Amino acid sequence: MDLDFTVSEVLDDLMIAQLNKADGISERSFAQLLQSAARVRTLVIPHRTEGHTPTPGPTKAPPVNA
Repeated sequence: MDLDFTVSEVLDDLMIAQLNKADGISERSFAQLLQSAARVRTLVIPHRTEGHTPTPGPTKAPPVNA
């Protein structure tokens, strides 16, 4: 069973939206955070294969354009 959400699923989730609202996080900034994290994850874990060892990637996320 795959428990990973897509960026779209996370952005459409009502519970996450309520948490972000309570924390004062805009939908746009949260979307940028998720997209940035997805880019970093792609660099570190290019694909899922059994027994695959991730190649070390950047240790900090690239800057997000405001």
